[in-house]
Amino acid sequence: MIKNKEHIETILKEHYDPREDRERVVRNLMFSGFTKPPLKRDAAVLDSWYRHRVGEIAREEQTYRQRLEQARKEGNIDETEYIRAIMDLGTSSCPFRKARQEASELYSKERKLI
Repeated sequence: MIKNKEHIETILKEHYDPREDRERVVRNLMFSGFTKPPLKRDAAVLDSWYRHRVGEIAREEQTYRQRLEQARKEGNIDETEYIRAIMDLGTSSCPFRKARQEASELYSKERKLI
């Protein structure tokens, strides 16, 4: 009886797809209310927006990394997929890096106008 229970638990384990999760996170970042800087031309408001946006991106990346590690610990991801996902985070096409770069560029552009 115990063998069947272990077998069922193994079958019920959900496979973790890091690309799908990363795409979900990217959608969350894209549709966040803090994607664009505020219309009000005020340095303090703009600075606050930038800090909030960078913090939001960092939290999403940290959560993604935690889910990736958890999936690895639970055996819900191939070692190859895990390594690829970790390596993708270090590339220039990493969505978190891109989001930080976009926020920085918007911030710099808006800051010049103040």
